[in-house]
Amino acid sequence: MFKKVFSIVLIMFSSSASYAGEWSDWVTIRQVNLHYSWGVKVETLENISLNCNTKAVEWYSSSDEVFMNRVLSSMLAAKFAQAKVRFWISNCDNGLAQVSQTQIQ
Repeated sequence: MFKKVFSIVLIMFSSSASYAGEWSDWVTIRQVNLHYSWGVKVETLENISLNCNTKAVEWYSSSDEVFMNRVLSSMLAAKFAQAKVRFWISNCDNGLAQVSQTQIQ
């Protein structure tokens, strides 16, 4: 009996902490921030999705400087062109979405 209850509780807690991932809505970039220790953070004018109620997305600091330069230059180009962008949200926690891909419209 204890094993059954323990298994159910474990499944409940492990499934609530997971995030399946999704594409965000098409949004407009408001601000792009770059920091040497945490990477690139992009703030948008609109909430990025219904399931992830935030206006901020982040790429974690990467040892691949070329990749981070591409992310930064793409986001700045989209901001100055006033292009809509959307992000693949891999995690949403504490009002910040961690993303791994971007599309520019």
